[in-house]
Amino acid sequence: MQRVKIGGGDGDGSGKCESITNLEGALVLSPSNSTFNLCIKSQDGEEFYYRVGREKRMIVVISWYYAKKNVYFDTLCFVYNGRQIKTSKTLAQLGMEDWDIIDAMSTQIGGGY
Repeated sequence: MQRVKIGGGDGDGSGKCESITNLEGALVLSPSNSTFNLCIKSQDGEEFYYRVGREKRMIVVISWYYAKKNVYFDTLCFVYNGRQIKTSKTLAQLGMEDWDIIDAMSTQIGGGY
């Protein structure tokens, strides 16, 4: 797939389009701000990168991460800007931007004596 910017858009939400040639060679236009890159960083420093749509729910992205890491669901906590992420929210509702980083941390239950 080949990408070519049209109109000089710089990701500022100005409605510029991006030209994408799919595998069959057909030209497809999509808004340049409809998808963006996202990074999930684990506690051990490992980083996973995803290209996601702005209206994608976090439960989908988190499920991809669980599958990639091969861990059980709900064993990790995901934090963005110091707050735990609600899986029902979309990336746009969380105010995420291109190349934002989500921290994946182990959940800890209990404590004390």
